[in-house]
Amino acid sequence: MPSVIVLIFVTLPISSRGLIDECHRVLPESVSVNHRILHLTDLHLMSDAQQRLRGVPTQSTLTSILDQVRDQTFDRLVITGDLAHDEQAATYAWLRAQLDDWLDRCRLVPGNHDNRSLLRATFPEHVLGAEPDAPVTFRDSVGDWQLIGLDTQIPGSVAGNLGPEQLTWLRRELAGCPGQPTIIWMHHPPVPIGSEWLDALGLQDPTVFQEIIAAAPHVRLILAGHVHQEFSGRLEQAEVWTTPSAGVQFVPRAPTPTYDALPPGYRLLQLEPEAYQTQVIRLAELEFPPDANA
Repeated sequence: MPSVIVLIFVTLPISSRGLIDECHRVLPESVSVNHRILHLTDLHLMSDAQQRLRGVPTQSTLTSILDQVRDQTFDRLVITGDLAHDEQAATYAWLRAQLDDWLDRCRLVPGNHDNRSLLRATFPEHVLGAEPDAPVTFRDSVGDWQLIGLDTQIPGSVAGNLGPEQLTWLRRELAGCPGQPTIIWMHHPPVPIGSEWLDALGLQDPTVFQEIIAAAPHVRLILAGHVHQEFSGRLEQAEVWTTPSAGVQFVPRAPTPTYDALPPGYRLLQLEPEAYQTQVIRLAELEFPPDANA
């Protein structure tokens, strides 16, 4: 059974909006709205449907996840990187076609395997800014919650960082809505997960980010990928969660790369005003066991 974590806070209802430039206005207290967000990460897609990553056909596993959620009601679908393992235009085009019914609800940030220019060109309506090499970020809102997406990619590197310009932007965005509960989305986790080899490939400039989070008590959640496993931790007042890959899984806390015989999955967030519930949901069976020698 998937684990369910419930945190209860004081509730204040509020309306839902799209991409924002300013904070929300609170609705009358008689209005109560719950919102659902699906978090997918580490798709590692390839343009050839028959091509496999460590024995796993990632187009097939993503299709199975999308089929599983197709009849569900949700407000946003957030994907935190490593969309295209082969970084090909055809791969991003295939993904866009699969997400066609949900494009207005999709929000995306890149991972270390992505091509920023192709990601921006394929999903131009979902990211901020137009410069080809600029960070691919987003800011949004769902109900009472602000959503901020960060780009941790270092081109040519598996590790990640944020850089001073993006950190300045983040500080400004958080300062602009100091009372609004906020979720930050990123590819590389901002804290160690207890796996030596993965932590060495994590966020390389966490100190300033950690200082920004400490100064922004309204940041309640940080959602990340990259590590291909479920993890929960804390950064100051914020809960940190990672979500399993939509394709291949790694064994938690392993000192070296070790593939896990768990099905692909995604995370469901249910947001209430000032409160949330979250759980990881996996496919019912492991149809394609990973092969370390493939």
